[in-house]
Amino acid sequence: MMLPSTLLSLAWAHLSHAAQPSSPKPINAPLRNLQWGQINFIHTTDTHGWHGGHLQEYLTPKFMRYKLHANGKTRPSYSADWGDYISFTTHMRSLAKAEGVDLLLIDTGDRIEGNGLYDASDPKGKYTIPIFTQQQDLDIICSGNHELYKRHSAANEFFETVPAYREKYLASNLDFRDPRTGELKPLAQRYRQFTTPNLGIKITAFGFLYNFYGGAKNTVVTPVQDAVKSQWFQDAIRDRSTDLFVVAGHVTADSEEYQVIWKAIREVCWDTPIQFFAGHSHIRDYKKYDARATAIESGRYLETIGFTSIEDLPSVGGGKERSNKDPTFRRKYIDNNLFSLRHHSMRNELTFSTQRGLNVSAQIAAARKELDLDHRYGCAPRDLWVNRVPITSNSSLYKWLGEEVIPNAISEERKKNHTVPFIASGKDPKILPKIVLTNTGALRFDIFQGPFTKDTTYLVSPFTSGFRYLVNPIPYAIARNLLNVLNNEADMLAHLQKDRSRIGQNGVFVDTSKTETLDPKSLPPSVQLAQDRLQARKVQMERHWELRRRRESSGSVQVPLQESSNERADIDSPALSEEVVDAKLTPGYTTTDDHGTDGDDTLHSAIPFFRVSNCIESLVDFPNEFASASFGSKAGSNAAHEPKEVLVVYNAFIQNYILAAYEFLTGEALSGVRDTEIWTIDNHDKTLTEVISKWVQENWQKDGDCEA
Repeated sequence: MMLPSTLLSLAWAHLSHAAQPSSPKPINAPLRNLQWGQINFIHTTDTHGWHGGHLQEYLTPKFMRYKLHANGKTRPSYSADWGDYISFTTHMRSLAKAEGVDLLLIDTGDRIEGNGLYDASDPKGKYTIPIFTQQQDLDIICSGNHELYKRHSAANEFFETVPAYREKYLASNLDFRDPRTGELKPLAQRYRQFTTPNLGIKITAFGFLYNFYGGAKNTVVTPVQDAVKSQWFQDAIRDRSTDLFVVAGHVTADSEEYQVIWKAIREVCWDTPIQFFAGHSHIRDYKKYDARATAIESGRYLETIGFTSIEDLPSVGGGKERSNKDPTFRRKYIDNNLFSLRHHSMRNELTFSTQRGLNVSAQIAAARKELDLDHRYGCAPRDLWVNRVPITSNSSLYKWLGEEVIPNAISEERKKNHTVPFIASGKDPKILPKIVLTNTGALRFDIFQGPFTKDTTYLVSPFTSGFRYLVNPIPYAIARNLLNVLNNEADMLAHLQKDRSRIGQNGVFVDTSKTETLDPKSLPPSVQLAQDRLQARKVQMERHWELRRRRESSGSVQVPLQESSNERADIDSPALSEEVVDAKLTPGYTTTDDHGTDGDDTLHSAIPFFRVSNCIESLVDFPNEFASASFGSKAGSNAAHEPKEVLVVYNAFIQNYILAAYEFLTGEALSGVRDTEIWTIDNHDKTLTEVISKWVQENWQKDGDCEA
């Protein structure tokens, strides 16, 4: 599925130095060098279609300390595209070969959904599939959960991606139902054993997915706890000729699933090193399981390219002459921009781009042009942040959605003479007050001051779910408590845990009675919340938030980078001074993990970080004195004007939770079929993505200079 040659020729005119035509040049920044070992890995995960790189991000003066450019803004840190990644890995393989060491490339899934390059095409993936399958050599690849949500995307993996990567695609606990035969079979082979080309390191590799139960009906995920008991797995881990186990997975580094795999291997092979590659939670993370086992997770959205190395392997060449000395593990999180990539690959502007990398950059540019992703819907007058400000701030993306966008869309029926949804009670929804509930996970990225384009809509909210409502109005005294239950679900889960079918399969909310709020940087892990998993999940989340607490200061800000006295030798130009450290760093990742604070390749100043709740609430067609409980004021403060009953409207993705919360509050079970309906907007079942783009087109001017 190649792009038309005419489109490619148009794109080539702009790509003499790679990256996308609209991507700003990265600024020079102080860098830490990579530390190579006998075996080295480059890791990507959760790219979600961002193959074109980050093209709209500028850091405004409010969040910066670096010297301003002429336009008053700094440049982004993640503007390299997938073509640049290909050039980078090509050079890194050459460096490894020249040094007589090995380098493997790993990808751990969620390559789709979240960017216009994937989501705006019909069919979805029309352009990203050939870009990914035809142009890159990976050594180990596995699926994420997003590849499995839809039947067609799961089929794309089976019929397109797996054949492209053949034995390198691993599916240790994932099956697919072949539509040609109806047979349920492994999506790809369960594991792989191979020998590295330079040092002859014998590797046994696996590819897992966390215990995900929300996939399309043509997929089946075997729980990791059961998969490790399989005969094929037990045989594989008993091969004493293995020098290194590599476990790639769309699994968080601190998950119960990886603990299970680690313990299963250690019960048989106590001394063989294990390198885990993680994903799913969209963070930079590094975890130590023991002196010979670590895991790296390499962020999200092609912001981060992970690098990890192992030196002093106990054995090389098939398990011979094992040493008692523990290996040395190192890691770096590379900011995905040309400045970092050229530096680490020892190339410059003239020598960096390879022919194959340029071809891919041209394909991406041509696809973006055909999809018209730069078409402007409006000009954002200010930055709107997911988690850099409190949810009560006027710069909060959630407050903007909850107080401006959703009320405008839902009350549209009151202002226009459209056919309105049928109400079982016979009451007109144009008149009734409405409580609208939306999960914060529906919004995935910030809005930056400047052009709001067709692409921006997919970056902010790529999901296809629309709105639904409870067809019968419910007492306001009940409805006003739904938000609290959704944001503090421990009691609700305990009440309903005996009913598996009642509890949703498309996500999980954190017990906010312990954690206060949910970190929006992490996707809600889509784990079955049944009674046999409830306690284990609580323990897992407690571990997760303990790690998060070590990364954040008490003021809800990421921990600033702390230099040790011996760290400067690992940092390259420009030379660091106290002035540079304190005043000249651009905002960005300042990661603290199990290995310390020196993981980020680029030195940054810390970015403010605030957690948000699981859901937000919008009040529509209420008396003026009422304000949503989500944004700093408690709803219904004036009891004299409280409505007797309201309609409950919600994002369809959280329907199972709405029904469970209602049952918890009333003891009455509602049916998703009989008691709910689609809430139409302009006579259509509109998605949140469409609602946002329509509001922008109607409310933000699109003519003139967006930068003014």
